[in-house]
Amino acid sequence: YSPPTPFVFIDIDSRYEALSGDTIKIDFTGKGALPDSINLHWIDSKDHYTQKIAKINNKYFYSFNNIRSNISYWAEVKPKSWISKWDSISTNLKTISVKERPKIIAPNFKIIPPEYTESDIQIINGTNINQIKILNGSNISINFIANKNIEKSWMLLNDKRIDLNVVKNTISGNFIFTENSLLSVYCIDENSVSNLNPTQYTLLKIEDNPPIQSIYLPYSEFEINESYEIIVNINILDDYGIKDSYIEYEINSPEYFSTKSSNGTWPLIENMENNLKSLNINKKIDIINLKLSMGDEIHFWFISKDHINTTKSDKFIGKFPTLGDMFAKIEEYEE
Repeated sequence: YSPPTPFVFIDIDSRYEALSGDTIKIDFTGKGALPDSINLHWIDSKDHYTQKIAKINNKYFYSFNNIRSNISYWAEVKPKSWISKWDSISTNLKTISVKERPKIIAPNFKIIPPEYTESDIQIINGTNINQIKILNGSNISINFIANKNIEKSWMLLNDKRIDLNVVKNTISGNFIFTENSLLSVYCIDENSVSNLNPTQYTLLKIEDNPPIQSIYLPYSEFEINESYEIIVNINILDDYGIKDSYIEYEINSPEYFSTKSSNGTWPLIENMENNLKSLNINKKIDIINLKLSMGDEIHFWFISKDHINTTKSDKFIGKFPTLGDMFAKIEEYEE
């Protein structure tokens, strides 16, 4: 600098390269009667900015946060009066060159529901989506595109590391979804530079709900009459399709017939259509072949199944009258 000047600047920053997203701190010091503050100028993406920086322990500090593009900067002080022996004092122009980090620019999820659901494949893409609802047991295939060629990539799935396939700037992989998960995809480019703060995707599990049964019987306990029939009326609903429905029963005999017991099932539907989501069954169950004796009881439950769940009703009891019950009825009739 041409004398006479009351002070000179020394730019003590030595880093002129940065990675995209970095924070760069620049320092200035000087010799002589240093001013209380200086003006920092910088050009970022062709825009010119100015910031006044205060002196701290004979130094001036400033930080460029989250750098995304090249920055040229210089510091300057102008005299306070119109009449001065110097016009301005400044540092030389310096440039911080920014290297671009790899980043995901096109995330793509392909969700294949379990085959039994006969549901359509779901494609989800776009950088503004970070929460996805997925049916339990689905196959998830990811196909991400980065802004540059990638050397290596992996994903963190609930803190479990899974390596991914890489071809140039395309990242791919797949897994079976079974629980609520947090997923992030990491990558390293050919210069060993990694992506910064990758998007975290929240994968929420949707369960295949068990069948819902609506049973229309007037009482949970009833008496079996001479018709030897049990009238059944039941509605069944399921979100992805009913697979089977039947009655499970067992016969309980009085203590004096304790050796007599049996169990089995009564089918409620024949030739079930695939993936029916609602069903009404109204029929009579003929139990004459069970050869019930006086005092026997039939304990039974309604069972409905989808492809992975089973619903079982509360117990119903059909009672065959005892000899005492029959005499009581005769007396009542005679009365």
